[in-house]
Amino acid sequence: MTTVMPNTLGNMLLIFHGSWHPLPLSLGMATTIRVGHLVGQQSIMELKKAVSACALRGMKVTKPVFFITFIAYWPIGFGLGAVLGLTNWLVPAMGAHGFWIGIIVGLSVAAVLLAIILKRTLLKLEQKAD
Repeated sequence: MTTVMPNTLGNMLLIFHGSWHPLPLSLGMATTIRVGHLVGQQSIMELKKAVSACALRGMKVTKPVFFITFIAYWPIGFGLGAVLGLTNWLVPAMGAHGFWIGIIVGLSVAAVLLAIILKRTLLKLEQKAD
């Protein structure tokens, strides 16, 4: 286990920073924890988006789901991820962290917009029932 752990952390640093340096173990663990936090945020937003999208699909409202998720994932999420991760336009290039932030922002936009559409659809159905 002692030989596997430094190699695994070194590989993770290679993936997230683009180069491997024999860094102290605490720095490697801190990088892993930051990435883990980003992944956790992404999972929460994905859950919120999935609930709204599935509820809308169940009510046969599919076009807004398609357009909102397409716009949120590609131009917003991937575009912001590319700007943050690869360029110095807004901040110094962040690498993989920039792409994770772009994914989280795209999912957040999709979750909020789909929740708004879901609320409007439910209000319309309630008004039709009255």
